[in-house]
Amino acid sequence: MVPVPGAAPALPVAAVAPPQWGISVSPSQVIAPVGSEVIMIATVTGYDGRWEPRQRVEWMLSPDGAGQFVSPGERGPLEILNWMHGLPKKVDNRFAVNKTFAAPMTLDRGTPTPTDDVLVQIGQSWTSVTSPTEGTSHVTVFAPEVYGWDRRQQTASIYWVDAQWRFPAPAMSPAGSRHALATNVTRQTDNSPLVGWLVRYTITGGPEAGFAPDGAASVEVVTGVSGEAIAEIFQKQPTAGTNQVSIQVIRPAGPAGQNRPLAIGAGSTLHTWTTSEQATRPAEPAPPAVVPAETAAAQLDVTISGPEVAVVGSDVHFEIQVVNRGNARATRLVVTNRFDAGLEHARSSSPVEADIVDLPPGGTSRLNVTFRVTRPGQWCQEITVTGERGLRATARGCVTVNEPQREQPAAPGAALPAERPGAASPDTAPGEARPQADTTATSSARLSVKQSGPDRKQVGETALFTIEVTNLSDQAIENFEIADNFETTLQPARATEGRTWLAGGALGWQIARLEPGKTIRRAIEFTCLRETSKSCNRVTVTAPGMEPQASEACLEIVRPQTEGAAPAGGQPQIDVTVAETADPIKVGTETTFQILVSNKSQQSAFDVTVTATFGNELRFEGATTPLPERPRIMPGEVRFPAVRELRAGENPLNFELRFKGQAPGAGRLHVEVTSRGQAKPITAEQTTEVLP
Repeated sequence: MVPVPGAAPALPVAAVAPPQWGISVSPSQVIAPVGSEVIMIATVTGYDGRWEPRQRVEWMLSPDGAGQFVSPGERGPLEILNWMHGLPKKVDNRFAVNKTFAAPMTLDRGTPTPTDDVLVQIGQSWTSVTSPTEGTSHVTVFAPEVYGWDRRQQTASIYWVDAQWRFPAPAMSPAGSRHALATNVTRQTDNSPLVGWLVRYTITGGPEAGFAPDGAASVEVVTGVSGEAIAEIFQKQPTAGTNQVSIQVIRPAGPAGQNRPLAIGAGSTLHTWTTSEQATRPAEPAPPAVVPAETAAAQLDVTISGPEVAVVGSDVHFEIQVVNRGNARATRLVVTNRFDAGLEHARSSSPVEADIVDLPPGGTSRLNVTFRVTRPGQWCQEITVTGERGLRATARGCVTVNEPQREQPAAPGAALPAERPGAASPDTAPGEARPQADTTATSSARLSVKQSGPDRKQVGETALFTIEVTNLSDQAIENFEIADNFETTLQPARATEGRTWLAGGALGWQIARLEPGKTIRRAIEFTCLRETSKSCNRVTVTAPGMEPQASEACLEIVRPQTEGAAPAGGQPQIDVTVAETADPIKVGTETTFQILVSNKSQQSAFDVTVTATFGNELRFEGATTPLPERPRIMPGEVRFPAVRELRAGENPLNFELRFKGQAPGAGRLHVEVTSRGQAKPITAEQTTEVLP
């Protein structure tokens, strides 16, 4: 195999074995704001690798830590025996008891968006934890019916922090000048400034630039009495372009060693260097267009996303998305799902019906459905959404079901092998691997972790992520773990040798010893299961007596390209980037999105149009635009007038959109850029979490 220049080194990989039997808890480690509610999921796995229903689970909070149980978990569907036994039950604020479900259930948090709903499957149980003060909650889960004392309990940690932050807004200045970046860190509970916190700025892309005083690519600044940490970015040689700057917020060590430095937040901003002053003027938002009643109409669009391949006996999960793309409210909506005989629903036979909330123009509703596949073949479901005034939309999705490969399960009491016998170990060299996240240890930390991986893959392709852990201390570090937590859109296929399943159900590695200054590398390969704009792999490194260090790498998963879909040669290369100033925000507070559109080809692009769409979580407040004409404002959409010509290499078009949080949920801004002769729009997205 010929190495690809600039690619991560190829590492030997081996097949991933199923998790070992026993109990696990997820998340195994998490950072959460004080006052929030963290959902904990426990899973009981049998000898054959299947999740076991109706298993007793006891939840215990360490008495010397922070936090308390809020809910002991709802009763599972059709669980009559649990009702008779008084389960689930919260004995007190630090002890709760429940049982694993015999049928799947979706936990609805009661917010307007379903994206924060949680699916609890057969063989799982749940509880929730909160804390009004900072500190650490140590949650132990215990399954008394699991054989083997080393398999019947696991512990997870929740790090509670009372902090919020606002990152610097994207900005523009003349090439060769200087610009101050200011991050403001305050308490979430009373908005008072937090003094002595650390903010790390790192230039991750763009033309040559650095931070004062010596031009370093990374700088750490301590917040002052106002809660601000200010870093000055500058250029030694004037060069037009845009620098991407990543930002980390780090909690300092507490008094008398109560806690260690902990990276609790991350974000980014953009700074654009221009060769000449760009004349921009703020554009007041135009009043929403009034649509006459006789022309106003709702228009529904429905899509299904989920796996394309499964095996007999497994569960398959699908997401149904309904969008109102019209200019009137869609009311009295009903979703009907008709599915084939090879798909088995836990609660009903075909068809299944559900009512959904009314959708305003641009509004979106998402539903989750789970089937057990019972026989081989291709099995389909057809979704029909109907509403008042003749509204109707349909979509169809299918899954191909194969017979499972039979393997002899381990006998009860036998030790499960760490590696699957006979597993292949091919060399893999990712052609497009690039650094995506780097969490460097603070001055008192000992380890750093860096992860690299592809930024874009197609459904069905494999994505290789490479992990590097470096010992930054002057002595060896022993007995630490590298835990890898991945999203459901990724399925582990292969990993470097030595991996195992850690506490909490995460795939990972247990490292016996790492010498000073040395670096170890591990790799894991995933199969991309379905289309998504952002799918992340998260790595956490923990060692005795140290705060965890984390790294996250994300990629976009797209549908496979059809033949002839490649863009025609000679077309202008339009590039669009989106950055935000604050994430998360609260309802009623403001954030700004900056959109930069540039032409990176050797020829002009004509009739360049920028359109931004957003959901109910955000309320549009106004825009700053480089164009003399005002944008057109519609419900859920801002459309800017077409730019007649964008010359090759010209300074990028800079659009700034201001929003306020309107409803809790994931506030997503989706940007589409079109130009004359362009086959399909260039898109980019950015999401801000809106808190109550």
